[in-house]
Order: sequence, then structure tokens, then C-alpha cells
Amino acid sequence: MKFVNSFARCQHLAASWGLSYRLRYTCSSRLLLFPAPEFVQRLNVFEEVEQGGGLAFECQVRAFPRPVVKWFKDDVEISSLSEEGRVTAEEWPTDTGTTTTTGSQLLRLCISDARKADEGAYRCKAENEEGVAATTGYLSVTGALNCNRRN
Repeated sequence: MKFVNSFARCQHLAASWGLSYRLRYTCSSRLLLFPAPEFVQRLNVFEEVEQGGGLAFECQVRAFPRPVVKWFKDDVEISSLSEEGRVTAEEWPTDTGTTTTTGSQLLRLCISDARKADEGAYRCKAENEEGVAATTGYLSVTGALNCNRRN
């Protein structure tokens, strides 16, 4: 968040930073710039894990106010993150300060005991009143099929 005394200066700063900003007037007639969510570290495009193994999708988002983060698998929200606790979502501030001062968070979706059903496209979406951003990665689960053959 930055304080700016003129609207023209505010527009120039937002354009030069290449970010989406929404402008607000304060009681003292100054403008405040609030950055929309932006992923400063995106998910890896492709992750591979063997059946029974574990992995973590990791990304970093910067936003103020603090965004609401949601994870999706194949465009379906992962709401009850896992029936046995195999899938967990974690968030940490990435700075020595709090997330309310800089708005930077490390986001992680951990999958343990990977199964073929876990394979698919995973998306992390960060949204606040200033905007929305998303990043997507694909998970491939490898390993031999356990088929019993009778000869």
C-alpha cells in the first residue's frame, strides 16, 4: 500500500509497476494504492510422483488486503481437503513482518500417499476485493498397475 497525493501520479505509478491497482481516497484526500493479487512464484507446470509417494505444489502470492485462497482439482474446489488427511493446504507469511504489512504468502498443497485418482490439473486461486489471480499445474501419478493375471 502506498500513499499518493495526485491522481495523475497515481495512474503513472500503477502503469509503470505493471500491476493492477484500485484507487481509494482517504479522509485526508490522499489516494491509496492497493495491489490486486499477483503470483510472484507460480506453480510448476508439471509435477510427477510415484503411486504411494508424496509431493507439494508450492506458489507465492502478494496481495493486500490478504486474499482468500482456494485450491481446485480439475476445476472442482478441494473443500474437505481429504478424507484421510492425505491432502492438506498450508499458508505462511514469506516476510519477517506480517502478511498484513506486505501481503506476501507462501501457499502449499501437500498430497501424501498419491493415488492415480489424484492425477489432474491443480489450480490455486487468490482473491480479494482488489482482484483475482490463479496459477495452474498438472500432476501425473506414475507406477505399475497391480493387475492379477491368471495363466
